[in-house]
Amino acid sequence: MQSLRRSQLEECSRCMRELSWESEWGRGYDLNWKRESIVKVLQILDRENAIGSVVVDVGSGAYPVSACLQQPGRKIIEVDIVAVEKGKGALRLPFDIQKLDDGSVRSARTLLKAADYLGKNPRTSEKQQVDTIIYSEILNYVDGRMVLGRLDGYLKPGGRAVIFNMPNRGYHDLFSERKLSSSDELVEVFSQLGYSLEYIDTNSYSDQPFLFLFRKGIDQKFEEF
Repeated sequence: MQSLRRSQLEECSRCMRELSWESEWGRGYDLNWKRESIVKVLQILDRENAIGSVVVDVGSGAYPVSACLQQPGRKIIEVDIVAVEKGKGALRLPFDIQKLDDGSVRSARTLLKAADYLGKNPRTSEKQQVDTIIYSEILNYVDGRMVLGRLDGYLKPGGRAVIFNMPNRGYHDLFSERKLSSSDELVEVFSQLGYSLEYIDTNSYSDQPFLFLFRKGIDQKFEEF
């Protein structure tokens, strides 16, 4: 009985988060700024063949920045808590990324959909299949350390994490109590996971870092920026 009640409460909590985001999904966080910053970085990486063939866009929203990376042969997975399942040239998964690898049926089904899209057998294939993970203004709304740690298990050695995030930017009433408190904490978490910081950009209005490029297991600066 207690486990059933706990399950019902967790499901209720998930539904409330989704309803909260339903009212916001489709509203852009200054899309022009995104295009001039994160999309520019993604395009430079792509031009230098540094994106790879499998990309995961976490918290993709209604206007995924990963759309600029679409090309024949590349697989893009867009994950958003209220996403519709049909994306243009990508697999779009409606899923709370905080539930990844939590042992739930929903997590297992989501991973099976992703594996099927990639043409992989989850029982026999390596777990590390992703070349680039994009976190586009999602980290303020989740348990940052947990999410980054779990997704790290899917990124290939040498793969990249591209983060567009400012600790106090966004809809404060939806912020997670477990969000990363500062850009310094973000860098610390990636360092602990074995990443090197390849690139960082700051907001010209406040000198606050907002764009980060990390590489897994390789300590080398990206020279094209």
